[in-house]
Formats: sequence, structure tokens, C-alpha cells
Amino acid sequence: MNTLKNLAADLKPFTPIEPLRVFVAKRFLPVLLAFIVLSFWMVNQKEILGFRWGQAIFLLKNFLWITVALTSFIAFYDSSFPQKSRRLPGQLAMGALGLLLALEFYQLNYAQLPAELHTEMDLLRGGCGVIISAMSMGYWWMLKNWAKQGAPRSPETTGLWASIAASTAGCVLMQAVCWQEGTLHILLWHFLPLSLASYAGPLLAKKWLRW
Repeated sequence: MNTLKNLAADLKPFTPIEPLRVFVAKRFLPVLLAFIVLSFWMVNQKEILGFRWGQAIFLLKNFLWITVALTSFIAFYDSSFPQKSRRLPGQLAMGALGLLLALEFYQLNYAQLPAELHTEMDLLRGGCGVIISAMSMGYWWMLKNWAKQGAPRSPETTGLWASIAASTAGCVLMQAVCWQEGTLHILLWHFLPLSLASYAGPLLAKKWLRW
């Protein structure tokens, strides 16, 4: 009888904690709603943001950031259960992220790079990175605790997707409020925290994400 109870306890984590639609509604849609509210509010506060919302490239980037965030949340969800093997969400997330990076490097003003780098070293301009990093750490911890109720096939993979989902959620919100237009600023203070989180997430998950 004890053996049967132990086997039942082992199988319990394989049951999804909640449906995907509920997971997305609880953990992604609030970020999207906050992004919309902040966007409308900041447009009235900063004239430059109102101007940028009329630019096709800015709209495209926002669409790509939201795509990365949504698909990485789904990839994280799938990675938390051994029976979930969809590859499309992860492929879409990485493809959209790669396109975002390509757009930023394409727009980078290489002639002005030294001057822009000097300007971006001002700690006040690094506020975006601080906010994204803080949100990434808090969100990552929340997602890690959620994943512990499941049965990740690979803790490192789940930790990676948790990092990408948490960081891009922060990046989505910063898209609504950041009025710095420089491509170098986006690469340093938006993409760099995401990259650091993506490196640290799998390492931390290997230690803490066990079942």
C-alpha cells in the first residue's frame, strides 16, 4: 500500500497545475494591460512618445516585444510538464527576439558610437536596466516557485524560459515609458539585463528547481 501511495505521489506533479489559458491570463495579460495603460498615460506626459507611436518601426518593435513575451511564457509553461513537447512557441520567441536584435544593430549609428557610449554611461540613463533587472528577478522567482509544482523535463531549460519571460515582460513595460530613442541605449539597458538573466536563470534553476 505504501508503495502505491509513493507512486501516486510521484505521478502527481505530471498533472498540469492550471490550463494554459489560465496561466497566461494570470501572468501575462496583466503585463499587457499595464503596458497599454502606461502607453496612453505616457503619451500624454511625453510628446516624444506620442510622436514615436506614429512610427511604423516603433509599432513593429512593440509587436515583436509582445510576441517574445507571450511565446516565452508559453514555452516556459510547456517546459514545466514532461508531456508538453511543443517547439513552436520557443521557436517564435527566439525568432522574434533575433529580429529585434537585427533591427537594433541595423539602426545603430556606428559613426556616433563612441559619443553615444559615453552618454549611456550616465547612471541615470541606466534606470531602464535597473527596472528590467528588478522585475526580472522578482518575476523569475515567482515563475520558479510555480514550476516547482510541475515536473520540468530540464530545470535549466525551464529556468532559461523563466528568465526570458520575466525579462521581456519588463522590456515590454519599459517600451511604454522609456523616451530614450538611441539604439545603443536599447542594446545596453534593455537587452543587456535580458542577456544576463538568460545566463543566470539556468544556473539558478539547476540549484533550486528540483522536484
